[in-house]
Amino acid sequence: MRDDDNVEQKQFINPHHQIYKRTKMSNQNRFEVPKPLHRSKPPSIVETNSTKTNSFETKKYRGRWSWTDFFSLFYLPRYDGPYNVGTLTLELPIPDSIPRPVPALLRLKKPLNAPAFELTNSLTTIYYPTESARTSTTTRIKWITLSQIKGYLKFACLSLFKCIIAIPIAILMTWNIRLPTIGNAPLAISSKGKRQVIFFCHGLTGNRTCYSQYCGQLASRGYVVVAIEHRDRSGAHSIINSKPNIQLNYIDMEDLTDQTRPPNYLIARAYQLEIRVYELLAACQLLGKFNDINGWKEIKDSNVRIKGSSGYFGDDGSNWSTQQWKTFSENIEWNQDLILAGHSFGSATILAAKRYPNSPKEWKKLIVLDPWMETLEYWPKTALKLNSEKFINVPLLVINSPGFSLWYSHFNKLFNYLNSRESQTWFFTINGIIHSSFSDLPIIFERLWKLKGQLKLSSQIGLDIIIKSSIEFIEFNLSSDLEPNEIISVNDEIVVDDEIQLNKVLSEKLPGKLIWHVKNPIDKLIDEKEEE
Repeated sequence: MRDDDNVEQKQFINPHHQIYKRTKMSNQNRFEVPKPLHRSKPPSIVETNSTKTNSFETKKYRGRWSWTDFFSLFYLPRYDGPYNVGTLTLELPIPDSIPRPVPALLRLKKPLNAPAFELTNSLTTIYYPTESARTSTTTRIKWITLSQIKGYLKFACLSLFKCIIAIPIAILMTWNIRLPTIGNAPLAISSKGKRQVIFFCHGLTGNRTCYSQYCGQLASRGYVVVAIEHRDRSGAHSIINSKPNIQLNYIDMEDLTDQTRPPNYLIARAYQLEIRVYELLAACQLLGKFNDINGWKEIKDSNVRIKGSSGYFGDDGSNWSTQQWKTFSENIEWNQDLILAGHSFGSATILAAKRYPNSPKEWKKLIVLDPWMETLEYWPKTALKLNSEKFINVPLLVINSPGFSLWYSHFNKLFNYLNSRESQTWFFTINGIIHSSFSDLPIIFERLWKLKGQLKLSSQIGLDIIIKSSIEFIEFNLSSDLEPNEIISVNDEIVVDDEIQLNKVLSEKLPGKLIWHVKNPIDKLIDEKEEE
């Protein structure tokens, strides 16, 4: 539910577009899209085919509110909602009820023959609305660490020489970037009931902070967002606080032993996908304890991300009173109407998790951003036992960047998957954005992407459309007589499921326009009204 605040509504979408007739997908006359250049990640994102257009008016840029920001060339903007945003970081032992991976499946060369995966602790940062004021002494989470920078450079396949040059530059550009959040701030209580929870799963090389704009913007509008940091070694870097601490670096195929390296890198990614599903299940189960009597106390006492631990940034709730912990646990709906959201590999995670036989029935809606579908084909078949009634009845929002839509073999898999569903599905491409537009990267380094000619739309305008779409999807109730508004309700948007036509539309339309692919059941509801 949305809070009772009067959040100003802005119209981003011009509804007066030409409607393209749907045509069958043809295998003939398909243009070639660049294939993956790296054996363990999706393809390099294709530059949008937009011709030169009038540039979008940029939103207010970034409001600096801490004197330390003046020493950093790049920084993150404040959130736009009526609330400030608080954070609470929890690292909790994973319960025995969560399955463990088979250690022998994948092993590392360094340390010698060590298991690739360690499923011991669940690490999450919770973004939530607060009415506390920000000050220069406010606890703020650091956006990136040196180890994570090294992980990003490894993912980029840079040579040792290039890394030696790139690391000092990256440190200089990012060392002082902090989230515009308030650690340990009290939760803002809603007058309309408990606040709704969204669990978010990051993509390759991601973590619990690199989607802080998406998570924080939702939190500033009244939602509680749980950002999971996956420990499957698909992230840039993570630390498990234990005795001793375990450093989890990003791994690639060449990091695996010859005996356990699979013939196809997607098989290795499927093993990681399984770990991610277990971590999502664990996070939901652990935070669900907030609903128990004095469950907050068990969570507080179990948290190992505390002062003196690795990766500690002061937002562990240690300074909260008993009443503040009770307020946090009693005013959030931890076990009802949960939303799952994810980007790229994170989208594959929530799609796989929803197919998992023991997935919670409380998962009511899915938001997938540029979903990476290839790994799902290699997901263990025993976990693909689909409870069709439960899965089909879950509404799904899919938002693509042009690069993932023009990767047509992949788009075809996604489109066919969505058309096979008999449930509520909304699927569109936002023209002018890139694959990374769902994360913080284009917002921080927008000028660099625009210099490369890849980013056609202001990163903040693009994020606004993504946020508005997500909120409208969450709030839209098909059993209600209320009409959806703003974005999803635009009934005469372009609907394209043909490759040549899609390429043509992306070339002609202004950045920021939506190209619809699947809009069900809204089309059906409209047809029924017309028949009446």
